[in-house]
Amino acid sequence: MLVLVGPSASGKSAIVKCLESKYGIKKFITCTTRDKRVKEVNGVDYYFMTKEEFNERYNNNEFIETVYYNGNYYGTLKKEAGVN
Repeated sequence: MLVLVGPSASGKSAIVKCLESKYGIKKFITCTTRDKRVKEVNGVDYYFMTKEEFNERYNNNEFIETVYYNGNYYGTLKKEAGVN
């Protein structure tokens, strides 16, 4: 697993696209409770969900990792990463 971390607009998405096209590396689609931005697609860029849905999945131990940032939750589902 490769994790890219950086502030908004730092080029993470551009690096991911390059890794996907050049090396066939699969990007995990992560979850967020933030509002969808223009041109973002649910199930492609993120899984957009309510805070209630996120918390329910958290309480069901469905995430590998989560973080609370800038008033929103973010996390990676175990099933997205192929983890039981």
